[in-house]
This record gives sequence, structure tokens and C-alpha cells, in this order.
Amino acid sequence: MEFLKTRNILLIVEGEVTEINVFDKIGDLFFDKTTKLDFFAYKSNIYSLYQKIKEYKEYTTTIDILKEIATDKKSKKLLNKKFSEIYLIFDFDPQEPAYSDKKIIELVNFFNDEIEFGKLYINYPMMESFRDHTNFNIKDFLNRKVKIDGLTSEIYKSYITQNGYKRNIANMTIRHFKLLSKMNIIKSNFIINNSKTMPEYSNFEHISNQLNILMKQIEIKNSTNSIFVLNTCMMFIIDYFGQRYYGDLLKSKV
Repeated sequence: MEFLKTRNILLIVEGEVTEINVFDKIGDLFFDKTTKLDFFAYKSNIYSLYQKIKEYKEYTTTIDILKEIATDKKSKKLLNKKFSEIYLIFDFDPQEPAYSDKKIIELVNFFNDEIEFGKLYINYPMMESFRDHTNFNIKDFLNRKVKIDGLTSEIYKSYITQNGYKRNIANMTIRHFKLLSKMNIIKSNFIINNSKTMPEYSNFEHISNQLNILMKQIEIKNSTNSIFVLNTCMMFIIDYFGQRYYGDLLKSKV
């Protein structure tokens, strides 16, 4: 990816706390002062956004839609900035009444380019999945699933609070995020190809493709009533920094 002298990156996030804390830390660790991460907290699920897109379909950009949604002065001012890329960070949330396979497929197809409408990262079942591991144990993580029956955000978040990785986000290091990136790439390869290895960079685009991941997760959901735990927004760092960063991940141990 070519870098401009200055760049503003817009992150449209579902929640006001966890997503912003995680990406603030990523910004501090990985980006220099010429790159700024800005956040628009949507404060609702992806299926609510789907409905808004349908309502405002005459608008040609994601920023236009957000300007119609924004109610506070701070958000309206933010959306007047020029952004080089747009990313969306949302939960899969199959338990939501508004969920449908058709809607989520449509959304992933629509938000598939960070330069145009924005690139969507779906986390399974939700953002807190970045903590759903035992001290970065990849063998344990590969087989982690959640059942759809009875799943709620409150139940999953409570489970993570009790059983998930405990380190405070503020104390996480580059090493921690590298481990998370690598774990989730290997997990994605396992979901898509039933392989427990990290693929070469030439295969990364296929393994990290949000539609490829989604279609497999839908298939698993519909046949087993469960989905694999996966945090795809940890692939954001790889998407952004490319082959050199990926090479570092290949060398690291997990």
C-alpha cells in the first residue's frame, strides 16, 4: 500500500469501548504520527446498518449515509474530514432477530473495498473473540466454537470476562498483536481449507477474504448450529502493512 504524507483512516465500529480501545492501541503500536485513526461509533449492530443503507440508497458514499445517521456535532464534524480509507468493524451476531444469511452476504459484498465504500471485518461471534483463547494456545483455539442456541452478547461477554485472556488492552504489545494476527490467520485457513498451518503470503488474500470466511461460517452454522470463534479484524494489520509484516508473522512462534 502506498503511503501519502498524511492520511486519515475512518473506522466505523459497532461499540464505543472495546473496538476503540483495541484499535487505539494498534494505532499507538503500529502507526506513525502521519497516520490518524478516527472512529465513528455506530452503537448498533450490522443489521441496523443494513436497514439504513436500504433507506438511504440514493446516497452514493458511506460518508453520506453516516452523515444522515449522525446526531451529535462531534460526529458531524468528524465526517467532514477527508479519509484515505474506510473500515467497518462489526459482530456476526446470528442471534439478532434481524439476522439473515442473505443480509450479511449482501453487506460483505457491498463493503469490500477500503478505498470506495469501506471494507467490512466481521468478528465471530463478536469483537470480544480476540480474548477467546488460552494464552495464545493455537491448538486449543483452532477448535473453539460457540453454539448459536441461547447465544447473546451478554452471555458471551460474561464468558470472556471469566474465561478469556486477561491482559488489559493498554498493556498489550506488538508481540501480542502479532500472535493474535497469526492465530486468526491459521484459524481462517483451518475454517476454509481444513489446514492447521499458516499459508504463504500468496494465499493470504484467499484466506482472509471476508466472503470466503462468511460462506464457510454460514455453512457450519446451518449444519451444526454453531460457528467457529474468529476475530477477523486482527487481519487489518496484515491488510495494511502487507508482505513484509506477514513475513515477520511467518517467522514468529505461536
